[in-house]
Amino acid sequence: MDRQEQRIEELEQNADRQDQRLEGAGVAISYLIGRVRGLTTWIRSSGLEPPAAEPIPDRAREFIHHDV
Repeated sequence: MDRQEQRIEELEQNADRQDQRLEGAGVAISYLIGRVRGLTTWIRSSGLEPPAAEPIPDRAREFIHHDV
């Protein structure tokens, strides 16, 4: 019983760490999207056109929203 309780605590701690990592990754992705959009706007305001972007991989598509 004690071993099972300890294992459950370990799994809960691992899940908490994973949640924190995912939250941090989400913040980083949001920052990078904003930064890229800001740079794109600046490039266009200079009368230039930014290089064409590669297609968004299917795996990443659900995390990148053009309306954000």
